[in-house]
Order: sequence, then C-alpha cells, then structure tokens
Amino acid sequence: MGSFRLVSRPGVNLNQGVAIGLAAPVGGPGPTSQFVVSPHRPTRPPATSFNFTVTAEDAAGNTTTGYSGTVHFTGTDVLGVLPANATLVNGVGTFSATLRTAGSRSITATDTVTSSITGTSPTITVNSAAATRFVVTSSATATAGAAFNFTVTAVDVFTNTATGYSGTVHFTSTDSQSVLPANTTLVNGVRTFSATLKTAASQTITATDNRHRLDQRRRQCHRQSGGGTHFAISAPPFAVAGVPFNLTVTALDPFDNTATGYFDLTHFTSSDIQAVLPSDFPLIGGVGNFPVTLKTAGNQVITADRHLQRFNHGHRQQCPGPVRRRPPTLPSARRPSPGLVCPSTSRSQPWILLIIPPPATLA
Repeated sequence: MGSFRLVSRPGVNLNQGVAIGLAAPVGGPGPTSQFVVSPHRPTRPPATSFNFTVTAEDAAGNTTTGYSGTVHFTGTDVLGVLPANATLVNGVGTFSATLRTAGSRSITATDTVTSSITGTSPTITVNSAAATRFVVTSSATATAGAAFNFTVTAVDVFTNTATGYSGTVHFTSTDSQSVLPANTTLVNGVRTFSATLKTAASQTITATDNRHRLDQRRRQCHRQSGGGTHFAISAPPFAVAGVPFNLTVTALDPFDNTATGYFDLTHFTSSDIQAVLPSDFPLIGGVGNFPVTLKTAGNQVITADRHLQRFNHGHRQQCPGPVRRRPPTLPSARRPSPGLVCPSTSRSQPWILLIIPPPATLA
C-alpha cells in the first residue's frame, strides 16, 4: 500500500480518533485489482475482426501503469478467434478479435497468475451474415397420406439463423405424389410448413431458394448448350438469284472455340422475303451446313438465332428465359449495310445473331 496523507476537516480534533476521509494515494495508483475490457464497437457482423482495449486498474479505477503481468483471453463465442496471451504497455493494450456466433457475446481478460485480476467486456452483439443454405427439420417418421409439419431455417456459413433472409423458398420431394407447400417466404429466417407424403418408403423434402433455383436452371441450360455465345458463318460473297448455295454455321464460345456441345435449334430469317431458307435444325457438334436460295437482286442479309425451344439428346425442354440476351459484337465485315435490319420473329429469341458478310449480291 502507498502512504496516505491525512486531511483534517474544520472543527475536527484528530486526537479524538474521529474517522477522516482518504485522498488520492501519494506516489501513484495502488496495486492492479481488475481489468476493464472495452470493445471499440458494440455491434458487429460475424467473422469480421474488431479492436478492443484492456486497461489494468486499481480498486479506485486508476490505471496501473506499472502492471507487468500477462493477460489471457476467453469469450462466450466458442467459434471466436481471440488474441494469444499478451502483456500491456503502461497498463493498456489494444487487441483484435473475431466473433462468429450471432447473439450477445462477451470477452474476458484474466491475469495468468492472479485469476482474481479479471474483467469482462460489455455485451457485444453479433449479427448473422447472409443466408447460404437451408436447414430442414421434421419428425423422423410420418404416416402415408397424413399431413405433418416441418421447419425450414435459413442459416449463414456459421449456422447462425439468417434473420434478414427475404427470398422465396421452393419445395420439391422424392415422393412424386407428395403435397407440398407453395413457394413462400420465411419470417426472420424461420418458418414451419405442412406437407403430406403418400408413397411408403424413405422420402426427402428439399427446400431451395427460388431465385437460386432459376439461376441454376439457366446455368444448366447454358452448360447443355455447350457454352455457345455467338455464331460464325461462312458463305460465298456472291450468289445467283434462284440458285441454291450453302452456308456453314459454327457455334463459338466466348474465346471463339467451337462449342462442340451446342445442340440448340437454329432459326433463319432474311431481308429477302422471297428467300428459301432452311427449316429450324440443330447444329451437330456445334457446326451445321445449310442450303439457302435468295431470289431478290441486291444486297441481302440472313439472320440466324437460337430457337426458343431447346433441342438436346432427342427431346425438347423449355429453358427459364434466355441464357444470354446481349448479341455479340460483330466485326465490321459481318455488319449489315446501312438500311438493312436483322429481323427476328415470335418463333425465336434474339440470343445469338449472325449476319452473312456483305455484300451478298445477286447476279
């Protein structure tokens, strides 16, 4: 203990042994008795580091600049990343931590030798991150034809409930006879639904974010089409009216490699309203040869685009909208001459455009 200076009050006789007040210690603060842990920001998103300060103090709240012990850190977040044991400088130290579990958390600093020298931070609120997946829970068994409840929870990468999730959930099941909820939203990241399974066997129910599901279908259509993003064409620069000639159409990827997996139907239109054009037909291995007959003299344009109906392995399926809406930038040699318009029809969507290199002059 440091020495203390006695301060008398007027009218008090010190010889009578009457209690007196104690002033601040002479010669500096007393021994360290506690730590004060102060987070710089009390509210944090998960998995982002933040700083906090530890101050060694005596019983009266004075900073004990002479503290030379070692501080150990613990916290209420079992997934948190805390500093290693460390010392303070002049009784103060600033450290970095990362908390990952949503909710009210705290950090405690304790002297490694004297455990009574300790201190805990005020509440640190950790918010959840964006949803990355769903957790579907239900009873282990159900009776065929009888409705039962199941719960869907949107969670982030640390399995915190993603209370801010605002998407729409779509349901599917391995039971083709099942009665499932319609597409719907969650409330604060959680919702309980009712379903009915009718086929006796081990069955599953899957919850999928509806936007993600459509994006997956679009990517699947893109993959199935072989990654084609634009067409290239080769054709003679001149043709004789009424005489057929051949076009070669090649589907290319963004790097101008032949998209050998492209199987979409190709649809043709022309500025020559009398033209005899190929019927819709798929490319084989990304390449196709087609006969064309132009009948109107002058510069003419032929346009090829992807047909709305997909063709793949002998059957058709409907894609959920165009995979790519922006037509490619055509070299100047492939652009139509002024005044010519590349037509499109209701039978096709302008995903990929192809123009014969002008001039396709008819003799």
